[in-house]
Amino acid sequence: MSFLALLSALQFILCFWLCLIIKVTWKVITGHDAEDNRSESENDSTCDDASVSQMHLNNMELVSNTTKDYIKDKLT
Repeated sequence: MSFLALLSALQFILCFWLCLIIKVTWKVITGHDAEDNRSESENDSTCDDASVSQMHLNNMELVSNTTKDYIKDKLT
């Protein structure tokens, strides 16, 4: 029974996506622009690529140091 419910939910999602695709296609065919309705901002804060890269490097360094400390503790 649950298999049929999940299959029905999947069918509903696929039909919904098909309707969205048809709407966008119809707008393009009739000469309207297919615009992106999502919000322009992700959050209130803005991050540039350099600051994001620096955060990733800091995180990798922290994980590396934590792993080294863990291994050193296990070996001693």
